[in-house]
Amino acid sequence: MTTRQYKNFRGLKKENLRDNISTLEVVLNMLAEATTTEISREQQLETL
Repeated sequence: MTTRQYKNFRGLKKENLRDNISTLEVVLNMLAEATTTEISREQQLETL
């Protein structure tokens, strides 16, 4: 789901998405961001 789709799903207009998600959603989002960063670093090192 894109950010826009999720905001529509949650009924948010202009509010900050992080201010309107649960603690579990924040934790899962942080995990996804950290995982993406690590994968990106690994792939970049292999291609250099």
